[in-house]
Formats: sequence, structure tokens, C-alpha cells
Amino acid sequence: MHATADTKVLRLRQSCGAARDARRYAAAYAVKYVLSSHISVNLQEVSATVSESIARIDDPVVAICINRSYADARNNRDTYKCTRGTWKVNKSRVGGAHYAFGVYHGKILEVFEIDEWVPAGTSPKSFGPAPGRHEFVGRIAPDRIRDKYVDKLLPDRFHGFPIRYYNC
Repeated sequence: MHATADTKVLRLRQSCGAARDARRYAAAYAVKYVLSSHISVNLQEVSATVSESIARIDDPVVAICINRSYADARNNRDTYKCTRGTWKVNKSRVGGAHYAFGVYHGKILEVFEIDEWVPAGTSPKSFGPAPGRHEFVGRIAPDRIRDKYVDKLLPDRFHGFPIRYYNC
């Protein structure tokens, strides 16, 4: 015969010296019990949810990982500044990109429409000159584009280089 939850908690209190420790242990046991006994996960539902959250990128895009600079961002202007940054890019590939994604830990935070790529330090409100690096000038993308990508996950991960090119 199995002991009830109340009986188990009583036994725990009797075996522990301090009531505070017994409450902590009982709470941890209760959480473990609930998780193991009452939650059933439908893997097909989880898989469908994850696949719906992955962006299907069909526009010419440069995705920029802003993990290192985004922690200090407070608003869209800061996100734009982090994303436009100063990057070592393939000039011929970014020239064909219409949009730039600001990506934080694989999630697309914002989409910007690119007007042009310029050498670092040559545009207003630039980070300053940096030889061999470029930054883009642009604005927040139209809502129809943002709706397709914002809050979605990239289909692949960054591996040591903060720039990914899609369709360009």
C-alpha cells in the first residue's frame, strides 16, 4: 500500500531536525512527484511548436549575432545600434541583402531594412572608424516583413562568426 502525500510529509518532518529543512525537502519532493506523475509530454506537439517558431527565410538577409552587445540595449534604437555595428562582412554578399536581423541567442529580435553599407566610421552616429569593417544605414523594416521574422528562431546556429547570409 502506498503512503499518501500527507503521510510522506509527516515522515519527512519527523526525520529532519529542523522544521525549515523538512519544509524545503517536502517542497522539493512534492515538485518532483508532481513532475514525474502528472505531466505527460506529447512530443509531436512539442515538435510542431518548435518548427512553427523557426523562421523560413525567403528574403535576401544578413543575420547579425548581437549577443555581446545586446545586454545593454534598452529599446529599438539600442537594438538598431547593436545590429548595425561594425562588422567584417563580404561586401559583395551584403550588397544584395535587403534586410538585417538583430539576433540574440538564436532569436530574431528585430528586422531592419538596409539602405546601404558604408565603411565603419563614415555615417552619422557611428561607432567610429575601424579599418576593414563596415556598418549599415537603415531603418526598422515594414510590418509585413517584421511579422514574418520577429520572435522567430534562425534555422541554424552561429559558429564563431557573427554574420550569416541568406539568399544573397
